[in-house]
Amino acid sequence: MDHAEYANRWNLAKELHIKFLGPVQPSQWPSTHERLFSDVQKLGKRTFHWFTESITIDTLEKPWRNAIRNRAMRLSKLAEESKRIRRNEDSWRFTIENEVMHRFTVEVACTQCRKRLWESEIPATTDSINWQADSLEARRRKRKPCRCPRVWGQNYDDGGINMLFSDRVKATIKHYPALEVAAQPGRLKKYEAPDRVYGLKQTDNFKILLDSTDRRSLVASTRRSLRESIEYTPFGPEGEPLLYPFLIMEAKTSNGASRAEVDMQTAFCIKRLLKLQHDLRAATGDDTQWPTGPLVWFLNWRGESWDVSVGTTETQQGGDMNSEIHYNIVDLWNGNISYLDDSLQLLLIVDYIFDWARDIYRPAILGELDVLATGDITATDPGVFSTMSSRIASWMNASTEGQTTQVSTFGEPPDLNYLKVVSQEGVIRDAHIIESRC
Repeated sequence: MDHAEYANRWNLAKELHIKFLGPVQPSQWPSTHERLFSDVQKLGKRTFHWFTESITIDTLEKPWRNAIRNRAMRLSKLAEESKRIRRNEDSWRFTIENEVMHRFTVEVACTQCRKRLWESEIPATTDSINWQADSLEARRRKRKPCRCPRVWGQNYDDGGINMLFSDRVKATIKHYPALEVAAQPGRLKKYEAPDRVYGLKQTDNFKILLDSTDRRSLVASTRRSLRESIEYTPFGPEGEPLLYPFLIMEAKTSNGASRAEVDMQTAFCIKRLLKLQHDLRAATGDDTQWPTGPLVWFLNWRGESWDVSVGTTETQQGGDMNSEIHYNIVDLWNGNISYLDDSLQLLLIVDYIFDWARDIYRPAILGELDVLATGDITATDPGVFSTMSSRIASWMNASTEGQTTQVSTFGEPPDLNYLKVVSQEGVIRDAHIIESRC
């Protein structure tokens, strides 16, 4: 980015009330997100030594912690190797990014027992006191760790792919109006393509709400679907839309652009994502079910150096007495992932972001859409395994029960089909051939 474009971006960001505040004192944190900011900073102080020492204490209750330790060691070694051989940006991303964002790709519920394969080191929560917070707390109390025995070669995260979130790489975000930031006068920038953006998958519940009639149009002469009346993605038309993105990433090499340049490169995309969330909450008005409001995570990294920031909105009274939206980005953590402490901290923070996105952000977006839509949705999302009840999940797994049951054939005929009786309610086996059952 040349000096002229940087200056143009800085001036426009100031005009649009986009502020990169850097690290700020807790007294300056937005009150609606104090708990979240505090949790991230606590995770940013965990040491690898303390984490390793504590694993033996709760191995049975939190068996996934050993896998996190191993991932931290692997991430640190990959960062060291990438720096040593001076990888370019694409190579850095290919080597490091998926390791860091691993949690967003896997299911967190065991497909056999429906119990948890993982949980966040610090469970994400909010300071608000409402029925949603109480419901979340009740659900978490019921969650238990999976105790199914691991078979040879099985990874602890072998629960399947995650069906709640998806991402876009180098996909263009549309700007309305176009940005006047180019070094050449009069040249407008209509699109920008961040390195990576994470958002919500359009699961069945989202599709039902978006395709149903907008309640606000019931009193109008022409009824419109919610999909037609609100903006739910910053991207252009695509087969399966990425809904209400909440995390944006920008990567450079160790000797690439400065942090200030990365901030200005990403500023207007962060604003775009925050405005998308802000407009949804504003549409529900006094009926809003979202007490904390908009929030976008910003992960930027330059080689082994990573920064975790959070963007929020604040409504202020302007000089003309009209309300103005201010977009504030606060730094919460930075570190060098070639060090074990920092690689562990980053993985724990990303795990926390996943927990927040699953248990707080996604239900909040569904709740706001539900206020506006006429469609009815279920508490569980069809097709998303981790939202199903244990009973439903067990029915789904009835057909694969034989795969998790070890059968001893010593002294028996090779063909034991005559011993198998399968029905919708369960599976019957001759007791003397059963060795173990998950």
